[in-house]
Amino acid sequence: VYVAMKDFKNALIFQETALECQLQAADPDVKSIITYHNNLALIYESIGRISEALRHSQDSLELQKQFFGPQHPDLSNTYKCIAR
Repeated sequence: VYVAMKDFKNALIFQETALECQLQAADPDVKSIITYHNNLALIYESIGRISEALRHSQDSLELQKQFFGPQHPDLSNTYKCIAR
C-alpha cells in the first residue's frame, strides 16, 4: 500500500522490518527473504538509491543460487533486474 501511495519511507520501514523478522526467525523462510530483498531493491531503485538497490538484488541472487541452484530458471528475472 505504501509503495502505491508513493510513501517510500514507510514502505522501506515495513519491508526492512519484515526482512529482519525472517532473518531472526528460528526457522526462516528463504523464499520470503528473497522476496523481501527483491522488494527492497525495487523501492530503492524507485527513489534513486541505486547502490542499495543493487546490494539487495545481489543478496537475492546469492540466496536464489544457494536455494534453487545456479542454473535454475527463477534466477533469470533477478539477473534481468540487475542488468537494467
